[in-house]
Amino acid sequence: AIELVHLAEDLAQLQVFDEEALKALGRELLRRKQELQPIELQRARGAFATLGIPLRDVWAAVGARKKKREGRWITEQAFAPQQGHEKKAKDENHDVERGSP
Repeated sequence: AIELVHLAEDLAQLQVFDEEALKALGRELLRRKQELQPIELQRARGAFATLGIPLRDVWAAVGARKKKREGRWITEQAFAPQQGHEKKAKDENHDVERGSP
């Protein structure tokens, strides 16, 4: 994950302002946040702040919004996981008997 921090710092130094690419990089950084040391995460936050996109803002806001794309209105929706809606682990040790038809 440290290589992502280096990439963010290099993009900030080169002043690359591709918002979609930066948001994708930021989302991956946040997904792998547990692999980073606190100082490395601070460096990533600083790089994103330099580029004008706070790291906490790389995720889309929850809810629906309409955008005009190629002359047509489309609706985009972003979801956030809610407590209690996690995927349940599959139980491999269950036996199911089926009657013959």
